[in-house]
Amino acid sequence: MKTMLWVMCSLVSGALTFTSCVDDEKDLSQPGEKTSDLNIPDNTDWTTTRSITLSITSPVATQVELYTDAACTDENLLAKVNVSDNAQKEIQLDVAKADQTLYLQYPTNTGKEVMNIPLNTTSTRAENTIKLPENVSGDITIGGDYGYTYKWYPSKGREATLMFEDNWPEIGDYDFNDFVIWYHTQGMSFDNGDGTKDSYDSDGVEVKVTFRALGGYLPYRLGLQLDKTPAKYIDDVVILEGNDLVKMELQNPGEDDPAIFIFTGTDQLRKQTNGGAFYNTDPAHKIAATDLVTIKYKLKINCFNSLKKSAALWEAASSENQNFFLQKESNGGREIHLRGYEPTKYYSNSYVKEAGSNMKNDIKYCSTGNLVWGIKVPVAIAHPIEKMDIIQAYGLFKSWITQPNTSDPSQPDYNENWFKENDPTKVI
Repeated sequence: MKTMLWVMCSLVSGALTFTSCVDDEKDLSQPGEKTSDLNIPDNTDWTTTRSITLSITSPVATQVELYTDAACTDENLLAKVNVSDNAQKEIQLDVAKADQTLYLQYPTNTGKEVMNIPLNTTSTRAENTIKLPENVSGDITIGGDYGYTYKWYPSKGREATLMFEDNWPEIGDYDFNDFVIWYHTQGMSFDNGDGTKDSYDSDGVEVKVTFRALGGYLPYRLGLQLDKTPAKYIDDVVILEGNDLVKMELQNPGEDDPAIFIFTGTDQLRKQTNGGAFYNTDPAHKIAATDLVTIKYKLKINCFNSLKKSAALWEAASSENQNFFLQKESNGGREIHLRGYEPTKYYSNSYVKEAGSNMKNDIKYCSTGNLVWGIKVPVAIAHPIEKMDIIQAYGLFKSWITQPNTSDPSQPDYNENWFKENDPTKVI
């Protein structure tokens, strides 16, 4: 019997953007309102995703599928879940805050039917109890090649975006284009049923990153700390899709501390500007999509006979545990993380000294005015052009960060969907 457990997150599928430095030869400043001038409430958490818990019961053993669209299309599949008869199955998913409803598809004797699952939008960790109806039938695919599939938002094939400003702890221009990636991660655990260690050899987490833009002169490189996955549980780091420029390198193999990865060689991208001052931030010097650098690595975690390694694998595949950051020059250099995330062990002793009085004491990488230097977005989005403040490029961005409690999906200015609408003349 074969079983497969497959997780995709993106917070995990994405693009990572960092603020541009001033070009000494040309004033590229754009007129208009600035993010740094806004009054941002303390309860604005700058997050675009949330965690939900679903508890599912069924009168028979079956397999159900969860989608983010009513048509239950393959590209919007979140999870396939095996449910035992009359036993509660609890799963946890990361979904976009903009998602108001999930759609559960279950088998019957005459085909498949769909249940709407309204989500609790007032809680960051919504809980929903789902009882399948009596007409549900058993699914003959249970125990087959893809008997159990479990994914995190974003769904199949979709990538996510990360955006950073690189002037921390100083206030930047908030064009969020200094270092842009699209990425997604996928975890899998595979057992062919023979009970040997070799049967788990395919276990691990795949990380795919496309480098979209570098809009700054400062020598920052991309890093990733897996906050709940000890480095000692990663057996190997294998290239699945590579190039001669950028590498994903484990910094602390064998340690009990969280695994830390650095993407080396990104400085070489700055030399491929297509005639512009920066990499893919000037509309007159765009980089063709086919010329953008993409890498894909597999972090092998063999879970044979180890509940701890199995837990570490799924923690690594959860977007909230993926602590992306910028690191200046080398280990020990200045780091820039998303709001609320901790610096790595290399920089933790220096954070307080360099943060100064501009940062909140209780929230890392968050200014006293609740400004941040990084954002995760659950889909792949375009980045603002050079020196274009993001509130000029994305019309709903301002209301998203200044009115966090007015997210009413029935209103035309529903701000949780801010990333779905932009001015195409102001983004790449």
